[in-house]
Parts: sequence; C-alpha cells; structure tokens
Amino acid sequence: MEVAAKLVQVFDSDRNGKIDFVEYASMHKFISHMRQAFLNADADKSGRIEAKEIFEALRGAGFNYLTLPTVQELLNKFDKSRRGLDWREFLMMVAHIAHVRSVFQWNDTKKTGQITLSSDQLTHISAYLLDIKFQ
Repeated sequence: MEVAAKLVQVFDSDRNGKIDFVEYASMHKFISHMRQAFLNADADKSGRIEAKEIFEALRGAGFNYLTLPTVQELLNKFDKSRRGLDWREFLMMVAHIAHVRSVFQWNDTKKTGQITLSSDQLTHISAYLLDIKFQ
C-alpha cells in the first residue's frame, strides 16, 4: 500500500488525491518502464540490484541527472536489508525520485530546469514530500 500511495501522489497531476484514467495510464507506463529497467540492471538475476546497477538502471530510465553519490544516499535510505534493492524497494525509490521531480517541475514555472526557493518554500515542499504520518 505504501508504494501504491506514493505512486498516486506522483501521478495525481491535478493534485485532487485521486488518479483518473489518463493519470492511471501514465502510472502504468511508468511502472512497466521501471520494471524493465530493474530487470535489465539485475545482470545476475538475483532479484536485487546494488548501487552501480541502480545508477545505471536510473540513467536508462531517464533519471540521467542524478549523480552516483546521490543514488548512493538514496540507496542508504531505501535499502533496509543492506543487500541491494529488490523490485518493491526499487519501485519505492523511483516513485520517491519521480515525486521529487514532479514537485520540482510544479515550481519550475518558467521551465528552465532551475528554481529558486525561500526557506519557507523549501520547508513547505519538504512537508509535502514527507511520508511520515503521525497518529
């Protein structure tokens, strides 16, 4: 459910908390593309991929703006077993990256590939990206 909820956040382009058919179709295409990237990166067919494989999988999937140190930091957050990412963990990580990219694009109104944020705006964005729900 956690991965599904994150994917809805990513593909809910009108930000109404739901996905319509067009948004669902985009999400399905994304998942299929990520699955193929994962399978291509898993050279030994172990069902897990490690930092360099993840880096190459992400580059092949269109996230070519990420550096290896950034991927390593993400891996540190998403690899709970410390044995590399399985498919679910990889999908969760790429959903997070896609969510960050979406939020960035919403703020890049001039479509320059750069944004300037105040501390308040950064805090607002970080709160939006935060997955922790306190009960």
